[in-house]
Amino acid sequence: MKIKKKIAGKYERLNTGVTGLDEMFYGGLIKSTITLIAGHAGVDKTSFGLQFLKEGLEANENCVYISLNEQPERVLSFNKHLEIDWETHINRERLTLLYVGASKTGNVNTVVQKILTNNVDRLVLEGLNFAGTAAQNKLPVKLSEVLNKIKEKKITALITTNAIDSNNYFGLENNMLLELVDNLIVVKQIEVENSIFKVMAILKARGTLYDTKIMELEQNRNGLRINGPVEGYKNIFSDFPETSEIGLQMYFGGMEDYFIEKFNEKYPNTKVYKMEVGKTMLSNELAVKDPNTSVSLSYLFYSQIFKLANAGLLMELEESADNKDMFFEAAISACRVNGKLYGVPDDIHCRCLMYRKDLLEKYGLKVPETWEELIETAKLILLKEKNPELIGFMYPCSNGANLSDVFMEFLWGMGGELTDKDGNISPQNNKIEESLKLMYDLIYTHKLMPENIAVYPDSYRANKFKEGKSVFVIDLPEVMRDINKSNASIKQKVWLAPLPVLNKNCKSYVVLRGCGVVIPKKTKYPAAANKFLKFYSDIEIAKKAELTEGYPFPSRLPFLKDKKILRQKPYYREAENLLKYCRNPYQEIKNYDIISMFIYKNVFKYLSGKENLEETKILLANDINKIKRHKKYMKVVENVMYYMEINYKRQITLEEISNVIRLNRDYLNRIFKFETGMTLFDYLIQVRIEKSKELLKDVRFNIKEVASKVGYSDISYFCKLFKKHTGVTPTEYRFNI
Repeated sequence: MKIKKKIAGKYERLNTGVTGLDEMFYGGLIKSTITLIAGHAGVDKTSFGLQFLKEGLEANENCVYISLNEQPERVLSFNKHLEIDWETHINRERLTLLYVGASKTGNVNTVVQKILTNNVDRLVLEGLNFAGTAAQNKLPVKLSEVLNKIKEKKITALITTNAIDSNNYFGLENNMLLELVDNLIVVKQIEVENSIFKVMAILKARGTLYDTKIMELEQNRNGLRINGPVEGYKNIFSDFPETSEIGLQMYFGGMEDYFIEKFNEKYPNTKVYKMEVGKTMLSNELAVKDPNTSVSLSYLFYSQIFKLANAGLLMELEESADNKDMFFEAAISACRVNGKLYGVPDDIHCRCLMYRKDLLEKYGLKVPETWEELIETAKLILLKEKNPELIGFMYPCSNGANLSDVFMEFLWGMGGELTDKDGNISPQNNKIEESLKLMYDLIYTHKLMPENIAVYPDSYRANKFKEGKSVFVIDLPEVMRDINKSNASIKQKVWLAPLPVLNKNCKSYVVLRGCGVVIPKKTKYPAAANKFLKFYSDIEIAKKAELTEGYPFPSRLPFLKDKKILRQKPYYREAENLLKYCRNPYQEIKNYDIISMFIYKNVFKYLSGKENLEETKILLANDINKIKRHKKYMKVVENVMYYMEINYKRQITLEEISNVIRLNRDYLNRIFKFETGMTLFDYLIQVRIEKSKELLKDVRFNIKEVASKVGYSDISYFCKLFKKHTGVTPTEYRFNI
């Protein structure tokens, strides 16, 4: 769509006629300015001029075309693709054509003086062969007079000139011509990666802001257009453009070198290097947030994609028409924010009910669909097996975000919702009460779970099932992946099903989980990053990665029907059934990342016996409703959390945080306590404990080293804190992993 003539501040603007160029000048050329276009032969300088004239003629302006190279009539005859009847405009005296031979440059002054006696709006002076060393510091007097006359008559002019070299303003550095023109555009034809393409940039623009990016030019049947930034190479205007570099914070199942080699065969001018993938996805998120990030592509959870896209930290990606048939709709939707795509789905999964298929078959029992059926079936098997080591059922109930999502799944399976249509939560919400009570009763009333399970690490639950010591377990399908890869006898004895519900009228809703590949907004070479993303997204490349490793389940629908993949991973047959009713609370529920923290804080206390049911309902409702009432403070809280998450290893003071956030220390502490129910340093301790849990999984670090890495020099104090928050010592936690 064309930009109409307008007044921008005190300046009237004119359209250039070149798609994309008006935007680079923030609204078109300022009227009555002179623009110089410098470049070698064959870079479409003439097209700039002719499209500039066409735009003026279509606006009923008077135009003049002066050529110093060849007869203008011949030039026009080779540009009929512009779809304008030049002859009609000439006959109507709207367009004047003049030819002045290159050897008679001095005659330009006479010609211009003559034609400027008439009213002229636009003028193109084509083929000024002036760049070079012959007259670096001095202009012919008559040419200076021409330019001054054009300015005096307030004509908007465009002049093209041949460049001698690529450096120093294309041979125009220190040339007086630069002082006389208002705008300077340079154009060049380059060869990279066995392809030739044209690029341009604005080096000078008087009286206006302008886009400083180097842009790619394209000549098609509709004329010259600007395609967008060239962001794949260093020093693009030099004679030897350097390769771009992209850093991959991705996991390829041990095939990183293979994929990089294949990519470099196709794009030898792009250097690809592997970056360390963080032990937690928070590390990836912090790398993407870094304004000086060296990461070009990274994995993020769908919840992180939603948060960072809303914060403007991810690059928008091109949507493919094939996405609908290629990906789970829920996966591609999780990568969209406000209708725009910010990630390419890599995997998709959800919690499911895994069970001992052999034990159900042994006693002629069907797979339970409701909670009542599950309780009865688990109790019956425990009674008949008489195995004191066998556990009836387990679900994730340790303190953390997993507990929040599990609570939501219990609630949805009861036919309930967390909030009403206005976003409020009521302590009298019966479904919340029923869900909490069921979670409690499974542990303490029905005694299907160990009473102290809430303090065990998440890995305890998975390990017991892998050992065949649990009849039922709610967990992620990666447990099935690990069992499937092993040679253990349990491999043929287990299967998976949707989560139980209250009754058969309820739907087995699950929290959508998974990861997508993203490009940080601040990455240095987004064009090169996009190339690698498209390469990696190729169906055959993705299939190779899936067969090598893959995380259950793949987001690509064709893989769930691929015979080779199914032979390797037969449990993929259940994926569509398990994901039939997946929901994304991060998109559905405003501020769910903060609400999630309140859920697991209160639910964990309830399951640990530190709060009763009535207290838990009231505290949960108060915490969540508080967010709605005081949402103006939530950005402050998020900034504080982010700062502590990246600085938890150091000794942080309240004074330091208040200086960074720019709020009074006491006021900041009150806001944080009011919004989260905990002090700043309670939250810091929580971050450090969660980090220490991750480190305890790595046997290379002893307890003292773990304490040091999370900011505690005193190992005794660290151990006391750890036990206070988890119920077990660091050594006991490591033993149970």
